[in-house]
Amino acid sequence: EVFGIALVAMLLGPAIVFAVYAGVQAQRIKPKPLLIFHCSPKVSPLPNVRPEAEDVKRAYGDDAEAFSGTSELLREKLLDLRPARFLFAGHADHQIDADKRTLAFVDDAGRLDVVRPETLVDVFRSLRERRGDVLELVFLNGCESEELGRALCEQANVPWVVCWRTVCDDEAARLFSGHFFEALVRVGALEEEPYVSAFYEAKSAL
Repeated sequence: EVFGIALVAMLLGPAIVFAVYAGVQAQRIKPKPLLIFHCSPKVSPLPNVRPEAEDVKRAYGDDAEAFSGTSELLREKLLDLRPARFLFAGHADHQIDADKRTLAFVDDAGRLDVVRPETLVDVFRSLRERRGDVLELVFLNGCESEELGRALCEQANVPWVVCWRTVCDDEAARLFSGHFFEALVRVGALEEEPYVSAFYEAKSAL
């Protein structure tokens, strides 16, 4: 797998057939709402996360909203905006216990705001339960985010999670999410499994 990218999906219902995207005629279809969180703490800045959010928002159009902030702001925006898709760009490997990593959010001053991974899982599980299963995709674009990604699939019932099995280069992460969401907008409802197509097209682009 290029750069250790891992796709995690709930295997419920009929078996999913994985097929590489092979040139559907370009067509723009109104995408489902996307919430983007980009977080670059002062203690360990990531110069590409804000440009990444801008790239994705530009490709996605008016149905994407981008913020930088705390875990509490994330909770508020998830409830208020009811996104179908969520992208986190930032550190996903902040160590809080010997064997636990979590997402690194930031406050207005750029200081770290850290929440336990099980709390994040509860937030997304509550969203799925209270909002009628609106959320389809969580994209954790940060180092070693697979464990949290699997927990979101298995415990919060998020159908599709894109995450990283390994550490990832900041620029590579930016390119991958940009290609992924550009492909997702273009493919839209033309593919039976648009997340699979967008994932493999983005991997090929790297």
